Amino acid sequence: MPFAGASPSFFHPWRELAGDRWRVVPVELPGRERRILEMPYRNVVEAAKNAVDDIVADLGAGARTVLFGHSLGAVLAYELVHLLGMRDVHVERLVVSGSPGPWTQRERRSGGGTRPRRVGSAR
Repeated sequence: MPFAGASPSFFHPWRELAGDRWRVVPVELPGRERRILEMPYRNVVEAAKNAVDDIVADLGAGARTVLFGHSLGAVLAYELVHLLGMRDVHVERLVVSGSPGPWTQRERRSGGGTRPRRVGSAR
């Protein structure tokens, strides 16, 4: 998941590094690259709910995957773990960077989520 202001092309070099070992599938959000004319999301929960259909279609039901997100992408990836699990996509690992843990008490959260946060396995 791209960080705030980033686009899927940020992850293109990762494809070469991954080779045939795994498939890198960046998520393209509204307001970025080919979707530049679309209104960007202002709420990460809404973004996750609207992105999950495309992700499931790309991965396929029953797929096993690892999610990575940095900064705002970390918050988006966290929200997607729950949604993908409800859609028969098994998230084996959630890897995040550049974001405080979901247990932090911040006055203003970038995610806008209301779900209680739990740290641990994404299973």
